[in-house]
Amino acid sequence: MKWVNLIPLLIFTALIVGVIFVVRPRARRSRHAAWEKAGLLPHQVDPDSVRNDDGPTDDDN
Repeated sequence: MKWVNLIPLLIFTALIVGVIFVVRPRARRSRHAAWEKAGLLPHQVDPDSVRNDDGPTDDDN
């Protein structure tokens, strides 16, 4: 195996790592910011609703 053959593999690996650790979190932050600006987050849509995202309770068993 020659070193020239590793260059595309390294570039591909760098792109995948960049997408996973940079692009996805940035897209998630911008998406949540847009939802918050539009008033579409759960606590903005129905602030009086009971939130059940704390995990299972005694009533769930």
